[in-house]
Amino acid sequence: MMLTGYDSKWVNTIFIDRLMEYEKIIQSFSRTNRVFDAYKLFGNVFYYYKTNTMKENIDKAFKLYGDSNIKGLFVDKIKDNLQNLNKAFDEICSVFSNAGISDFSSLPSDDESIAKFAKAMKMLERYKNSAELQGFRLDDVKNGVYECQNVEVRLNNEIYAKLIARYNDIVKMQSSRSGDKEIFEIDPHLSEGAIIKIDIDYINTHFKKLLKALGDGDIVAIENIKNDIHSLFGILSEEDQEFARTILADIENGKLKASELSFGDLLISYKNKNKDEHIKSVCENLGIDENSVKKLINERRDENNLNQNNDFENIIDKMDLDKAGAFLKECGEYIVSLRDVKSKAKNMVKNLILSYLAK
Repeated sequence: MMLTGYDSKWVNTIFIDRLMEYEKIIQSFSRTNRVFDAYKLFGNVFYYYKTNTMKENIDKAFKLYGDSNIKGLFVDKIKDNLQNLNKAFDEICSVFSNAGISDFSSLPSDDESIAKFAKAMKMLERYKNSAELQGFRLDDVKNGVYECQNVEVRLNNEIYAKLIARYNDIVKMQSSRSGDKEIFEIDPHLSEGAIIKIDIDYINTHFKKLLKALGDGDIVAIENIKNDIHSLFGILSEEDQEFARTILADIENGKLKASELSFGDLLISYKNKNKDEHIKSVCENLGIDENSVKKLINERRDENNLNQNNDFENIIDKMDLDKAGAFLKECGEYIVSLRDVKSKAKNMVKNLILSYLAK
């Protein structure tokens, strides 16, 4: 049995500039054939010398050392991967179109459609990663054509950013649903923060243009820039889109004056203000200590360590049960005894703390 080499899972590409045969082909190709992670599913081999003869030698080598049917030994060519990428993208487009969402700005409302999107997105990412290992880059797609291979590619960077944002919305949705862990096919690699990182700079550039146009009183420019900004909101999470629309509305009606803050800074500021107001409202209505609740949220307590050092139970024990009972009744909860009050309020506080883990 031949050694594949300790570095074969990291080596992405090898280049061959000589004629090779049989075991030397197998040995050389093995230097790049190991799977490492979701982004290194296979290796690439480029040979430049006597290419027709090398192709024949490769076929002979794998028939001898592998199997008479060598089709499964080689991955799809880049054109095949891009065609499959288009098919996955078409499936995604169909899901959103059937849901009446033309710009990928939000998820469909039903779980069945969301599950279809999650599955198709997983396939799209698989073919995109495979094509990228073979040299493909979305940046090289111009007017719907990947010029290096002269292949039609219907996906572009802006749409891809929106799809990643929607996929991230699924991850947040699933994490907030207890007991529904298997309802959507979530790819942990696709939902990693490093992949889902949203670049706000492009929106911020348009935001600065809008502030200038508002200062100049250029009505036509204002409308055009607003339309451009709204079209970019899809790269944000659905939650962030709501805050973004509020920011624009506040600027237009004069509630928010032009400042040195960037759009990204304002977005964070609005989210933090909303978070603080939400926590304050719940704590005041339940008669519990706001600072103690914030402490657990800031420490990012989860199900496993929520009551570490009895911190959570201490909050509940100091609750104003009369105040909490009145609030729960206003919320439509059926209350029979103080035990009901404590139990339902406890769940409300727990859900409040855990809800900020996914944000």
